[in-house]
Amino acid sequence: VATLGPVIAPRVRRAARTAVPPAPAAPAKAAAMPVDNCDQLMHAAWQHADRGMPEQAREDCRKAIAIAILDPRPYFLLAQLAQERGDTAQAKMLLNKVIYLDHGFIAAYLELGGLHAQSGEHVRARRMYDTVRNALAALPPQTSIAPYGDSTAADILTFVERLLERPENVVAGADAAARSPRNA
Repeated sequence: VATLGPVIAPRVRRAARTAVPPAPAAPAKAAAMPVDNCDQLMHAAWQHADRGMPEQAREDCRKAIAIAILDPRPYFLLAQLAQERGDTAQAKMLLNKVIYLDHGFIAAYLELGGLHAQSGEHVRARRMYDTVRNALAALPPQTSIAPYGDSTAADILTFVERLLERPENVVAGADAAARSPRNA
């Protein structure tokens, strides 16, 4: 879990460190076959992102959205790509859309929390981390959490608990509790 970070999903972060050259071009006949399955498009999009081909990954995501507009996965990858190019506002907007489409998309809350923390919005970051903690606590510990590969709910819960122990998040939690109508 040491490599798990709240800012850029590991798959995209790995691509940024070690860009893999693109695979050799497929035969012309295979290239002419359109991909119209959302799962296939998302698989291709992640492969393109992993290989350092963000433009092609964005195009795959746009195609996936055209097929399945309510699927949160293309928006999540687009948010990761926006983070990669430094467009925090776009990444936040896309992550909020992911959460709107799927309230259980744990990675979106974690990533959005990281962006809020980077922006100094510690109360918002803590709210995201609290949501992640609650969602993970309700899952069996060995549940695999997409898109974090081999990381389990227990692994990520440990990571989130450490984030919540950071001084800025402890203060944010105390400030938020003091402003809560329940404490008035």
